[in-house]
Amino acid sequence: MRTGTIASLLVVVILASAGAGYFVGANSLVVRSVVTTTVTGPLSTLGTNESCALPTGNSGGIGLELTNRSIPVANAKITVEVIGSCNGISPVVLTEDKVATDSTGWVYMCTNYNGICSITINLAGHQYSLSIPLFPGGGSIVYYDLWNNSEAVIPVPGTTTTTTTTSCTISAEGFLLMKVLNGSNNEPIGSLPVHVEARYPACPPNPAYDDDLGTFNTNASGFLNLSGTYNWFYLSIGHGHEIYSVNASLSAGALTCVIFPIPSGNLNITQGCDPARYFAP
Repeated sequence: MRTGTIASLLVVVILASAGAGYFVGANSLVVRSVVTTTVTGPLSTLGTNESCALPTGNSGGIGLELTNRSIPVANAKITVEVIGSCNGISPVVLTEDKVATDSTGWVYMCTNYNGICSITINLAGHQYSLSIPLFPGGGSIVYYDLWNNSEAVIPVPGTTTTTTTTSCTISAEGFLLMKVLNGSNNEPIGSLPVHVEARYPACPPNPAYDDDLGTFNTNASGFLNLSGTYNWFYLSIGHGHEIYSVNASLSAGALTCVIFPIPSGNLNITQGCDPARYFAP
């Protein structure tokens, strides 16, 4: 058991285009205010057989950039303690670790804990101390310059991924009425085989796809009547030695009218038509 006072220093940083302070990238980080929280009382270190029931939403930890006159300080030896609550007892040293900055002056620590990250930097016979609050669901980026003992803490909120699933149904059919004529005399062509494929529209979570509906024959008056929850019909008509293609789009609840003279192929397609007028002689 040991006693001590841990001071938690949280510096609120405001990004500005210019001003006093020190530079990170292209922005000047200006220290505007300091909020200090002090934790006092006996500190105990967990024994080898003790464990903590940690709360959910633990911290993402601390990312520390260590500089001296804005020059990165590599291989700086750092002692890290996490001060927090364990099984209703507080304050407790939850974990201790020894880390070092990398070649760019960065080091990451205190992940998966809540409480205070107590950082002690030992460099060239000097000791520097920082105490950074850990908050659930996020982390903090800390910029610390040894020359002027300046510290900036930037909270980094945790990220939340939200998945939204949208489903749909197609409740209204579309209709197609096609009349096939002999282009030479405008007489209807009956009993003419027409191969039909249809496209279902995209309806989440299902993508658009094509369906082969088979072959249908025109009636004695040359008409072919089709319907369904589709947005396209692809029609192939074989007559003589030729194959003709008709692609007609549909609208839900509406009628699409097609007049197709063979062999001229002068196709006429109208959506939302009045069949009595459209097909009138």
